Amino acid sequence: MEQPDIRPVLTRGGWSYRLNSPYFYEWEKHGVRRRLRIAAGFEYDGASAPRLLWTLTGIERDGLQRAGALVHDVMYRHEGRLPAGMQEVWSEGHQEWEPMPEVLWTRAEADALFCRMLREAGVSMLKRRMMYRGVRMFGWRFWKGEGTVTRS
Repeated sequence: MEQPDIRPVLTRGGWSYRLNSPYFYEWEKHGVRRRLRIAAGFEYDGASAPRLLWTLTGIERDGLQRAGALVHDVMYRHEGRLPAGMQEVWSEGHQEWEPMPEVLWTRAEADALFCRMLREAGVSMLKRRMMYRGVRMFGWRFWKGEGTVTRS
C-alpha cells in the first residue's frame, strides 16, 4: 500500500503531520470500485495512541499505519460526512472516476476501514487488533455524530 507523503509540523497543540501531496486510497465494496481523495495540506495527528501503548507495543505515530491513520482522521474530522467529491466511484461507462455527493459513514464503518488499511499496509495482526480495539473503545470521544445511521 502506498503511504502518504507527510511532513511533521509543530502546532500549538504539539506535533502533527501535514499531507504534502494529494493522497488516494482505492478499494472495492460490493463489486464497486471506490476511491477517497484527500487534498494536500490536510493536517492530522497520526496514529494517536497513548505513549505507554507506543512503548509496550512498538506502535509508531507515523509507521506502517500512516495511510490508515490519515483516512481515519479525515473521517473522524468530518464525523462521517465526507464532503461531495472526496469519495469517488469508478464509472465503467465513462472509464473515469466520478465524484459522489456527500457520503455518510458510521463510526464502525470508519474504524473497519482503518483496520482494513492496517492489514493492507502490513501491520502485524497483534498491533492491528490493539489499534482497532483502541479506536472502537475510545473513538466515541472524538466522534460526535454517532446517533446518525449512515451508509457508504
